[in-house]
Amino acid sequence: MWSGKKTRGGAVNILLRVMERVFGSFAYSAPPWLVTLGHCRKERPQKFWGWLLLVLLLVAGGVAGTLYYLSLPGQVEITASIEAPGLTPNVENAKPRNLTIQFEYDLSGLKPEQERPAGVPSVARIDLVDKEVNAGINLSPALPGVWRWQGDRTLVFTPQQEWPAGTDFTVKFDKTLFVEEARLKSLSYSFVTPAFTVALGELDFYQDPRDRPVRKVVSTLVFSHPVDKGSLEKRLAMTMRPTGAEITVAPKNYSFTVSFDQNQREAYVHSEPLTLPEQPNYMALAVGKGIEPAVGGKASQEEISKQLLIPDIYSFLKVERARTEIVRNEKEEPQQLLSLQFTDDIAEQELLDKLSVYLLPKKNPKRNNRDDWRSPREVTEAVLREAGRLDLKLVPNEHDFSQIYNFIFD
Repeated sequence: MWSGKKTRGGAVNILLRVMERVFGSFAYSAPPWLVTLGHCRKERPQKFWGWLLLVLLLVAGGVAGTLYYLSLPGQVEITASIEAPGLTPNVENAKPRNLTIQFEYDLSGLKPEQERPAGVPSVARIDLVDKEVNAGINLSPALPGVWRWQGDRTLVFTPQQEWPAGTDFTVKFDKTLFVEEARLKSLSYSFVTPAFTVALGELDFYQDPRDRPVRKVVSTLVFSHPVDKGSLEKRLAMTMRPTGAEITVAPKNYSFTVSFDQNQREAYVHSEPLTLPEQPNYMALAVGKGIEPAVGGKASQEEISKQLLIPDIYSFLKVERARTEIVRNEKEEPQQLLSLQFTDDIAEQELLDKLSVYLLPKKNPKRNNRDDWRSPREVTEAVLREAGRLDLKLVPNEHDFSQIYNFIFD
């Protein structure tokens, strides 16, 4: 009779032989350190068990020490909260923003059951309160300016020049700035100044009011910091394809002028005078990346562009609306008023030289002499010869050019 133990052992041997035939034989070699420990255990058992006991004691001591440390109440430390300088306002005689550093309690290490300190920390040495600080603070990269304690927990740096754009700064403090009992979490802090940005306004089609044939495309660029003029002008382009050209044809470059406001925070771009095309066309203004701020720091990182539809020569100036109405004059007498609105300003004398208004016959011969006029195409030269020309009295405008003109007629 076979016992259960022999049966299990036989089954294992059979399984091992099958695995050996399928996968081959496996061999295991112990690493040298394990072989050495085995020899030590056999040849020097007292030394082996002594060292093993020592290792176990050290591990247990480390675990116990860690648990004890974690059970201790957290320490109240002081940290710095930095208010990084913002953008300088674009006004006359503007001054760069200050850097403000305020010291406050850091309660992140306290356990929920621990008592929180009341009030705010007092960290400045008593002899430095509300005084200028000439040593013990290192700002990197360096920037000329003045450090001052404002009260006993706020440091303020007043720069003597603009902050460079998009720059990483580090502030390091010496322990001698603070009272001895102040436990600071760190003596080094960092911040980043605002990045240099470029905003492109809408493109407008401009006509010089004093020189009506002069027409340009104009736009305004707005910068977060004073811009380097040469860097900007190298990265501007105004282009337009020749009228009727395929999209595969490269656009033509147009010259332009650039002027700036007093702080170099705005640039005003004017194209060269344009001739109205035979067909509507688009002019584009492109602003490349890499424009540099005049105050130093990182250049702009984005390319931007906009385009404007240039009207053709046939649709640029036309009557947008014409209407008549009855109005009352200063004597409350009714008068007939003709109002004309154009798509662009037109000079008063030019309009008067070319404007004629007719009272059409009551009957329309094109429509079987019915009282019905529907289209300007129905008004022929023959019709105008039968019509009566009206005398117009111009209602004066403030300027000698305008988009809207009003006339009194009988």
